[in-house]
Amino acid sequence: MSFLSNLRNAKPVQPHPSVPAPITFFNLDLRTVVLVLLGIGILFKIIDIISLFAIIILVYPIIWIVIGIIAFLFQLFGFYAIYKLIPEYIVVYAFAAIFFQVLTLIQIIIYFSGGSIASFIFSTLFFVLFLYCLRAIYNYALACREAAGGVSGVNMGAGRV
Repeated sequence: MSFLSNLRNAKPVQPHPSVPAPITFFNLDLRTVVLVLLGIGILFKIIDIISLFAIIILVYPIIWIVIGIIAFLFQLFGFYAIYKLIPEYIVVYAFAAIFFQVLTLIQIIIYFSGGSIASFIFSTLFFVLFLYCLRAIYNYALACREAAGGVSGVNMGAGRV
């Protein structure tokens, strides 16, 4: 099957009791923590888009507003993918998140060059850790699918659990 037909035929995965859920070092469910972080990120993105509209004439070109709206839609898509545990959608969201993170780093370099080193380092570090969390949730979704008797999905470079 091609990648697009996998996306079209993707089904949500139910957590399986025989598969342990990934947890954080605070002993919290990783999926819940990522959903909370994505929810907070969605709220911040709404505030960001509103503030960009407020200063549209002053500083930012229209392209950053359009990119902000598209990034917001992909964050909603990522929230849905993780909430429903759809491995194929998690892969698409991960690649979109990489693309928008690169654009964010470009924006930091262009507009905030005065104090951008710390912002650049922390943003990159947080994002790399976030990708590892997505990979763990993806592996968990695949393990649940295989435990329920389904076939595994798209390879995200993590292999099988």
